[in-house]
Amino acid sequence: MKSILFSILLMATTDVQAASLSTSTVELLRATSNNEQLKSPERRQSLAAKVKAYCEEIEDVYPRNSPAEEQWLDNEIKSGGDRVSRVLSSPEFGRRQAKLFTDGCMQWSLALEEHSDRSRYYVGLAYVFLKFSTDAEFLAKKNALNPENFGLSYIPRSVAEALLLAALLSEK
Repeated sequence: MKSILFSILLMATTDVQAASLSTSTVELLRATSNNEQLKSPERRQSLAAKVKAYCEEIEDVYPRNSPAEEQWLDNEIKSGGDRVSRVLSSPEFGRRQAKLFTDGCMQWSLALEEHSDRSRYYVGLAYVFLKFSTDAEFLAKKNALNPENFGLSYIPRSVAEALLLAALLSEK
């Protein structure tokens, strides 16, 4: 069912919409659109490479906190109360969460490059995507990024699902 929905999504995308998606997002959509292709070890390796490229692209466009902003976040979180709830919807917190996502994504992707037959690396990478999926769109908007360029409303969760399937298929 998922592969049918992604196929329809890919075919239904107009030229204007496709132009707004980043290259790595389009490649990732293609790599996750057909569960059957994940049966091949080479396709699973290809998926891992496309995931890494996607994370690199997000890392390149997402702004970073300065050391002073990081210190401010730590102080606000430690203070408790209303200050914590304000900080959770701040652009600075969004940048911190995006960095945690891209750092985790790169770490697991590099491990997966070396051990593409080990299911735990697919699961670790899926976990990183699942954690980011709940707030990815909101956090991008807080940082004046267009979440649709990276499919942040649907890509993190669908990639996590594909990675979990790859983990199951990679077990011998």
